[in-house]
Amino acid sequence: MATTRIWPNRINKTSDGYWIIYFYAYQSLKYNIYVDSVLRYENYNVDEDNDTSIEIYGEYDYEEPPVIEIYQCLKTDDFDYLSYYDYMPESWSIQFSGIPNAYSYIIDVKEDGESTYTYETRISETGQPYYKYQSQIVYDKYSATVRVTAEDIDGNDIDYSYFKIYILSFPRPPSIETTYDDTSHVITFLERV
Repeated sequence: MATTRIWPNRINKTSDGYWIIYFYAYQSLKYNIYVDSVLRYENYNVDEDNDTSIEIYGEYDYEEPPVIEIYQCLKTDDFDYLSYYDYMPESWSIQFSGIPNAYSYIIDVKEDGESTYTYETRISETGQPYYKYQSQIVYDKYSATVRVTAEDIDGNDIDYSYFKIYILSFPRPPSIETTYDDTSHVITFLERV
């Protein structure tokens, strides 16, 4: 894959609908930044290697920041040649609010067509206002319901949040190998598997 997803270091709220997103950026790279799955900053770059901040304005929820996705190009020379395929997700991520009196959050997943939830992970309550989780790589045409259960110190369920996940991408273009025969002047195209 020609891109790498990076997480913001932190997200601060300064006033209604105004958020500052901090992440470490390198001068030699360019970034595409998505806000709530919409490309807001394309080919974003910085003057020097450092912690960078981006101000996000717009009609966003007063209590929670928008979902931020930052992708960096591994080689700037390749940036103009990146296609939509390079930005298609191979995993899913969620962001949820901390709950008062919670001790931990259990994340369970029920794939469409299944009748029960399967344990995914547990996140300890650390006093943060928001938590995030990114799954392992999943297959294309993946759809599931994610349940986040807040538990108190005694293991009692005190709150539930649900997220619907869809992963659907276009097929990737085939990888082609070519050979040329000097005698017959024939070019052969082979698809790599």
